[in-house]
Amino acid sequence: MTRHTLPALLLALAAVCPDKPVLADELFDDAMAKANAGDASAQMNVGAMYHSGLGVKQKYKHAAPWYRKAAAQGNTDAQNNLGILYYIGRGVGDVHDYPAAMMWFQRAAAQGNVAAQNNIGFMYDKGSGVEQDYQQAMLWYRKAADGGYAPAQYNLAMLYDLGQGVEENNLEAINWYSKAARQGYISAQKNLGYMYYTGEGVTPDYEQAYIWYALAAANGHAEAAYYRNLAAKKLAAENLVHAKEAAALLISQTEKNSQ
Repeated sequence: MTRHTLPALLLALAAVCPDKPVLADELFDDAMAKANAGDASAQMNVGAMYHSGLGVKQKYKHAAPWYRKAAAQGNTDAQNNLGILYYIGRGVGDVHDYPAAMMWFQRAAAQGNVAAQNNIGFMYDKGSGVEQDYQQAMLWYRKAADGGYAPAQYNLAMLYDLGQGVEENNLEAINWYSKAARQGYISAQKNLGYMYYTGEGVTPDYEQAYIWYALAAANGHAEAAYYRNLAAKKLAAENLVHAKEAAALLISQTEKNSQ
């Protein structure tokens, strides 16, 4: 039985959310028109669409100029995403430029951008362009986690889980995994299932294991579905019925939270 032990992904693009369904290319055309008129949010979205390939062919080198336009107007999502391009070395010279990435992350983080705060934590966590420092990673993850950012909550839980930068604390790990899991963060859901199934730091609880594995499985995690079924076999019929009802309710709640 395995679980995730990697920090959450660095990439956290802002999304374009229209009031009604539209074709991706129509969405791109609308964003481009507004971007050309100087709208910073639209410039950010054009950059994000080139970055992710939504409504247009993915081209990092086209994403960067639009991020710069929006970043110059103070758009923190654009500042963060420009930092991502420098981090991954795409569209900005095709080399990893960690100092430039950190500069853009810090600029956005200082204005309260939780994705950028998480990304600074990620750089300290991985030692990317800076000396690896789990305590600094924890500080920045905590800022973003307190702001409700699920990837940072997961990353903070990982530090408590593994005892990196802090004394190992399974209860705190469960606390932060739970916050991320209730927002639909699949790796956190799976880790909770693992901890309750194996009794790592807690009393084994197959009902809770079933619930969290079921939630991860409902979000498309095939391995979680396998372990959900293992947990089910360890439950009495009455307890299994209760676990299924609780899982269904939680799945419904997380779907509403993600909308």
